[in-house]
Amino acid sequence: MLRRGGLSIAEVRDSTGRENLIVVTTEQVRLVAGGSVFWFHPNMARSRIEAMLRSEYDRLVEFAGVTTGDRVFDATGGLGSDAIVFAHAAGQSGHVCAVERSEILSAIVRHGSRYYEHRNREVIKAMRRVMFTCDDSSELLKTEADRTWDVVYFDPMFDVTYKTSQGLDLVRRLASLEPVRPGVIDQACRVARRCVVMKDREEGERLKALGFRDISQRGKLAYGRITM
Repeated sequence: MLRRGGLSIAEVRDSTGRENLIVVTTEQVRLVAGGSVFWFHPNMARSRIEAMLRSEYDRLVEFAGVTTGDRVFDATGGLGSDAIVFAHAAGQSGHVCAVERSEILSAIVRHGSRYYEHRNREVIKAMRRVMFTCDDSSELLKTEADRTWDVVYFDPMFDVTYKTSQGLDLVRRLASLEPVRPGVIDQACRVARRCVVMKDREEGERLKALGFRDISQRGKLAYGRITM
């Protein structure tokens, strides 16, 4: 660890010879890589939870059927947005585990979810309830007992990034781009009590190839569901 003192990021890079830096301040942990910066933020989870508090419909929560007391296994934790929304839907009696393979991404999201503050206390409470962990979900699922989780969820990185989501390029470089294999879906079906849900692009071809037959397509996103 290096104390910056009055040094700029560019000066730290020059002095250490490192292009990628993890910057720790009293407020947040940031990853600086090239010209990109990443830090934890609830992103769309905030607006989605606020909409749900107004009794508005959340497409993913409704499609997965997540309700109070449910146990949800998010196998591709990423930025944690969907996991946070699931935690709000599951409530205090529920349990949401978000598994992310990337050590850097997992560490930043885990730290941010513990210390990030927001005026909406329901967003904060949902965020704090998620158990973020760094692991390989394909291996972790093998260790889970049958019917342990109500819902198992996958949101694998898309092969391309939409123009409106170019800010996610750094996250794409951090996260695993390994596709979800049929054997992983088999394990998910074994441990899921109610259903396995997966997100895909609008074509939904990956969903069909993996055995998802119940597919909801709308706009740029498709959701697939295998019901137990």
